[in-house]
Amino acid sequence: MSLSKDHSRNLDVESIYLNMMYVAEIMKELDEWEKAGDGYVTAAQIAEFHEIPHISIIKTYKRSIPCFLRIRSTRAYDSFHSVVDCYLKDNQIQKAIEHCIKYGYVIRNVFWDRYRSREFYEQADYLRIRHQIPHRCAIREFDRNKYDILEKAHDDFQNVGF
Repeated sequence: MSLSKDHSRNLDVESIYLNMMYVAEIMKELDEWEKAGDGYVTAAQIAEFHEIPHISIIKTYKRSIPCFLRIRSTRAYDSFHSVVDCYLKDNQIQKAIEHCIKYGYVIRNVFWDRYRSREFYEQADYLRIRHQIPHRCAIREFDRNKYDILEKAHDDFQNVGF
């Protein structure tokens, strides 16, 4: 009897999760971006509460992000944090670091919020230090010619005098 009760409960949780995902998709089609984002967040929270595997939770939170970004809603911050937290709970430290950097960049360039952007960058640094992960720069080689061209372009722009 207990086994069937658990099985029934899992089906209920799964159907609620899938219904929320469906509602979010409909809201997206109707260009109701905040409601779509809310639907994804609710689905992710249901999954998180009922201990559905983290990868599903992460994917669901990630689906909310473009919805919130589309309308420049700061609710995206919460989804950013939730994704990073899920990676940390799943002990995927490298993924958490990568997403801290990515989200710090998005916050700075979409919301022009240096303070919150810096929070994500600092969290990435903290995680690297705490877990003894060396920093690997995305710029692997330095091309002097590219630098000279950029420097010349900057000088030319300064001399035009708009």
